[in-house]
Amino acid sequence: MQIECCLLFLCGVLRLCSGQDINCMAAQEAEFTMYTISEVSRVSDVEPSDCEYSWTADHVIANHKEKNPELVLTHTINAIVTTKCFDTVIFKRNCISERESYMAYCAINCTLNAPWFQKHREFSYIWIGIVGVAAIFLVVLGILFFRECKSDAVKPKAADVEMGN
Repeated sequence: MQIECCLLFLCGVLRLCSGQDINCMAAQEAEFTMYTISEVSRVSDVEPSDCEYSWTADHVIANHKEKNPELVLTHTINAIVTTKCFDTVIFKRNCISERESYMAYCAINCTLNAPWFQKHREFSYIWIGIVGVAAIFLVVLGILFFRECKSDAVKPKAADVEMGN
């Protein structure tokens, strides 16, 4: 029992059993989402080939060897650019020269941070339809009005017919 409590304290509270947490930032654009390891946590003085790393959403979407081409535009040990927004992306790295592993939780509210036209796409389609129908109605109304005015100008008046003109 004492050993379990000691392990729980060391691993859970002091976090000595897991990798160190590092910071990650996420930004969503219209066509992509970028997850970036913060400047203070970046790998700069180690050779990236000495490191193993992975970017995980629901599953591994990229690592030091490969990427999922349907979801990932580009990736490095410090950043990943995806075609889809994921609310949570977990980054893990283990470099030989650092002698410990690191982990970052990249979080973003994809719905909240989506560009306006993505959030309101259905709404804008409704407005496009309403404006289109209104434009067609106005064009038809204008044609009918123009024809009516033109036919009034061409019709002989009753006074002109009686006079023989």
